[in-house]
Amino acid sequence: MIGIGHTAIYSERGFAGIEHRRDTVWIAYDPSTERWTPWRVLALPATPDDRYFISGVHGQWLAESDGSLLVPFYFLGPKIADVKWKFSFRGAVARLKFDGHKLEYVTQGRELNLSVPRGLYEKSLTWYRGRYYMTMRNDQNGYVAVSADGLNFDPIRPWTFDDGSDLGSYNTQQKWVTHSDGLFLVYTRRGANNDHIPRHRAPLFIARVDPEKLQIIRSSERIAVPERGVSLGNFDATTINEKETWITVGGGPAYLARITWSKPNQLAGRVN
Repeated sequence: MIGIGHTAIYSERGFAGIEHRRDTVWIAYDPSTERWTPWRVLALPATPDDRYFISGVHGQWLAESDGSLLVPFYFLGPKIADVKWKFSFRGAVARLKFDGHKLEYVTQGRELNLSVPRGLYEKSLTWYRGRYYMTMRNDQNGYVAVSADGLNFDPIRPWTFDDGSDLGSYNTQQKWVTHSDGLFLVYTRRGANNDHIPRHRAPLFIARVDPEKLQIIRSSERIAVPERGVSLGNFDATTINEKETWITVGGGPAYLARITWSKPNQLAGRVN
């Protein structure tokens, strides 16, 4: 089992903000010894801007059939302390390998950028019927892109319903629920009698995705976790086995929504 996280600086007042360096770190669990390794910083190649802030977390990553990992990253250069929160994250997908002892960087795809405040970040990746799909957070919209190799993606587009209207998801994450017979997205959005919730971060919706048009099929939308007066913006969706997928979220109390499949999920060993 491999866990991927990042470092963060805290002071006596709490989180010290984005003005401090952040590194991606990893840890591994060995079932034979029933122990976790010490966490280690993931070594990355030098770049002209030194990637002062780099994070490979907050999203879903993939285990490939050859054992390598495809992990979406987002990063910034070293001068972010001068601009505070007026910046744009850049991002890409990196291929990593794990030899049983060490997680190592192999290569990465071309960058995905968006020149608006905070750019693209907290990305989630999945694979469905021969193509890779990535959903991305931005302060104004959620975005989606598709790729043939999992590294190099077509131009991004904002998430919409299948009638062409805006999905209304913004400034929070979206996560994939992937079954061999269907592709689904979990998200929050405006327009659900939820103006009293900060950033409209509740309820959590789930709906089927049209994988060709890259749109949400509105008629399929259901509430996965209901709104109970608190924000549900930071959540995850995890393939547990071929029969179940779990949606987990904090928000005051923590919630777990279980999706039970009527047909076995043949992708259970590959997708989160």
